[in-house]
Amino acid sequence: MLELKNAEKYKVVCQLWPNSEILFSGFQEDDYEDYLRYIGEEISAISEHRVKFATCTFEGIVAIIHRLRADTSWTKAAAMENIRSHLHNGEDTAILRSMELGARLWLNLNINSASLAVGPIQANVNAVEWESSLSLNDLIMDCFQRVSINQIASRVVTTQIDPSFTAASLVGLCGFTLHWTSNLADHLQFDRRRRILTVYQHKISLINHLKEGTKSVFPIDVLEEAIDTLNLLFPFGENSTRRLLYKEGKRSFYSLGNCKRDRACDIQQFSYWRNEILDVLDVFNGPAHNLRQLLADQRNLSDLLAIWIAIFVALLTLISIGFGTIQTVFSIKQYNLAKKQTCVN
Repeated sequence: MLELKNAEKYKVVCQLWPNSEILFSGFQEDDYEDYLRYIGEEISAISEHRVKFATCTFEGIVAIIHRLRADTSWTKAAAMENIRSHLHNGEDTAILRSMELGARLWLNLNINSASLAVGPIQANVNAVEWESSLSLNDLIMDCFQRVSINQIASRVVTTQIDPSFTAASLVGLCGFTLHWTSNLADHLQFDRRRRILTVYQHKISLINHLKEGTKSVFPIDVLEEAIDTLNLLFPFGENSTRRLLYKEGKRSFYSLGNCKRDRACDIQQFSYWRNEILDVLDVFNGPAHNLRQLLADQRNLSDLLAIWIAIFVALLTLISIGFGTIQTVFSIKQYNLAKKQTCVN
């Protein structure tokens, strides 16, 4: 996909989001670098198993996506019957695999039912099971559940999020590692033991789904909140954020800006990813991970001042002990010298 010419990439994007009204004059191919790489990798990963798919070419998958898009309230079984009538051949399992591949590429949800999965299984990526009785609308509702503020009241001391709560601080101060994912359902999953935070990487996909408005298969508030979580962790215009994203190879991610949305710094503004944010905040606001974090963290200046004073006192103590030792040794040498002189006399 990355080897395509600019006009060809534009055509691909328009096929995936026909209702987003993307203009060629404003099309920036660099914004889609990671997304197009993801599509290429997904199709390449199943190339050895293509006989098990009704179609696995991009053109064939796009045709399936258009059928799925036609009515997202159809159950999986009903959608398969509709698609079968246009494919004219293919076993049920082959059609279903192609349907799930199309849904994965279009929605960035790792829809990969256990009974159908073929090819390599990605580590640290959770599979989304699409049951035959569920529509895409139902599946998305199952993936993204609202959390009431009352459900987590015992965890919240203040609803305000410290402005210094950024991915750059989590990595630089708290020793976090970022794991980038193409599965929106895994966004903000947190491995506390290894301090690995999973972050959804295709912000451009969220933007284009949002541009489709009510024609998008995703609820608008899910898309807006997903963007808000990314703006919270990666505030546009902050140098430490820019440096981190460049280091992570996400230049195009940074260039997308804040999508004309103010940075949300109140936990009440989040309902779908509220628990996940709180899990990370628990560590961010908790005890220092190591001495480096302890000394570099500027959030509690009184504690930091006390630490530096203690270090200064300890250094003075060591210095005074050193001088005392030197003075003692010098005194002993003077005493021995005086004793020798007395004996000579």
